[in-house]
Amino acid sequence: MKKNNRLIVKLFVAMVMLVGLNITGTAYVSANNHGDVRVSRWTNGDGGDYVTNPRAKQDPSSMYAYNDNSTKDIYVTGAASNGGNQYWTEGISQGTPRVPVGQFRLVYQKVFEMHYRYGVLVYSSSVHDKTWISFLWSPDSV
Repeated sequence: MKKNNRLIVKLFVAMVMLVGLNITGTAYVSANNHGDVRVSRWTNGDGGDYVTNPRAKQDPSSMYAYNDNSTKDIYVTGAASNGGNQYWTEGISQGTPRVPVGQFRLVYQKVFEMHYRYGVLVYSSSVHDKTWISFLWSPDSV
């Protein structure tokens, strides 16, 4: 009987160790592209729009813009892209939020839902004046 108890205890310890290894060995991977990228440029004061480089859009979450370093507020809107230099805004974006300096906004859009795989952020200064624009953005929020 003592030999059986020892065997049961050894099996129990081995099972606990295997379960523990399985839990701690699990790799958690984010399903979206939420890393921030810096966008910086001088505007010429004509009031025109500018476009970020395309980034992969991997889920239906909102885009994100954080105006941490501009001299003025900015306006942003989400757009779909083919991954090159073309982009589409019609039916994609839901509003054009103003992003004050020091604040962030989620940019609601339907890039992923409309089966595009790349997103861009269309942005402009809140004033028609030469302005420094510098902000962080990601195509997918966390």
